[in-house]
Amino acid sequence: MVKVTNINGIAKLAGVSTATVSRVMNNKSIVHEDTRRKILQIARDMNYRPGLAGGKKDGGIRTIGLIMPSNISDFFYGIENEIKRMKHRLLFSTYHGSEESLRDIMEYMESLCVDGIILMVPQAEINVRDLLSDTLVPVVTFSTPSGIGCCTSIRIDNAQGAYVAVEHLIKNHRHKKIAMIKGPGRNIDSEERLQGFMDAHGKNGIPVKSNFIVEGDFTYQSGFYAFSRLVSLPERPDAVFAANDVMAAGAYEAAKARGLVIGRDIAIVGFDDIQLSGLIKPSLTTVHVHFNELGVKALSHLVNIIEGRTDRNEMHDERISSGLIIRESCGCKVENRIL
Repeated sequence: MVKVTNINGIAKLAGVSTATVSRVMNNKSIVHEDTRRKILQIARDMNYRPGLAGGKKDGGIRTIGLIMPSNISDFFYGIENEIKRMKHRLLFSTYHGSEESLRDIMEYMESLCVDGIILMVPQAEINVRDLLSDTLVPVVTFSTPSGIGCCTSIRIDNAQGAYVAVEHLIKNHRHKKIAMIKGPGRNIDSEERLQGFMDAHGKNGIPVKSNFIVEGDFTYQSGFYAFSRLVSLPERPDAVFAANDVMAAGAYEAAKARGLVIGRDIAIVGFDDIQLSGLIKPSLTTVHVHFNELGVKALSHLVNIIEGRTDRNEMHDERISSGLIIRESCGCKVENRIL
């Protein structure tokens, strides 16, 4: 007997789109009865059985797919630890930014009969709703645009974290000339952190200078070049908020190359609280993101869906708050104080 391993095979045999097959399998919308029967018959004849992966219906070992951009690592470690603790299996893959490559990976994981997928899609240009319309297995997303309304989503409260960091510079250090090294355009985390930066200025009555916002791409090199541009301005900032710690580390290198003492001549604050932030000198004041908590929550929601405790079509949008870890780079003398 031939076995069809994904909905593409069923769609080809039935002469319909993969979206139509997905609708039939998930009872999501009305499909002509003849078409519905044809698709279901092909699935039965071809022994198509999505989402088994060797797991039992209740409480068995699950195979969890994790898909994320190639430049992200911290969330992976958090969820890997939780999957090991729960004695499930992990199938991990990265993608390089395009919707096409992401779709291929999801279809491949589905062909391997994963029980569910945790998907990280920070790029605003990727249409997550359309992407998931062709997916038969349960999916929980992380760091996707709000309001997509097609799956459970777990997100960092980026705006809240950025707001706290910038307000600390304003209220506790009296800075009024604060610049930002933002992340790449059309990246959800980047745009939300920029919004928090803007909100902190607005609430405290401080205008934002357009030339004080320089775009990076979350890399060390982009942080170095962005900081170099900022301190070369005729009126340079006295504090810099970097949208992630890696760019903040690049800013450190640029500051030291110019003989600037971080925490005295210029303040630098980051976001993420990766391990590096506590090791560089001076230690980096940064917004802490609890990646382990994110992994635990995402996996918990997914397993609940897989095991039938939560309806797959029941939407859940959860934001995880973040806190500021106060160290030396902002000018404070007390390390590891949480605000």
